Amino acid sequence: MENNKTIIAVLNNLLEINNDRISGYELATKNAEDSDLKSLFSDMTASGFKLCHDLRNEVEKLKGEALDNLSTSGNNFDAWAEVRSVILTKDRNAILNSCEVGEKVALNGYEDALNQIELINNPVVTRVQQQRLEILLAHQKIKNIKGNEEK
Repeated sequence: MENNKTIIAVLNNLLEINNDRISGYELATKNAEDSDLKSLFSDMTASGFKLCHDLRNEVEKLKGEALDNLSTSGNNFDAWAEVRSVILTKDRNAILNSCEVGEKVALNGYEDALNQIELINNPVVTRVQQQRLEILLAHQKIKNIKGNEEK
């Protein structure tokens, strides 16, 4: 039972991380001027919704209550607040830099989550590992776009 409480808390933290990602990418999609960025940010938003859906299902399986909050402090909040503010500048490079930082912070959140629950023998660990990989791929996609533009 205590293990379930720990896992639920970790999953709710990941929900918060993804809600922040969704909020940032929704604003980015709305304000991006370049069609390739609009498409990228729209895909990232959709990915965030899918990750949240999966996390909510896992919380419910554990008989917990899924919390759909945005963060109000900490690294995740700071990173996505930066994304939201930079988007309004319309500076493509600054937007990509901020999104890269946001994804790195999200990735760190997933790594922290795995460190907290890996010792608990639970199928949710596999789900979190899969989601971490999806965040890693999103981070890499943004880095690749930036790298291609710097050439």
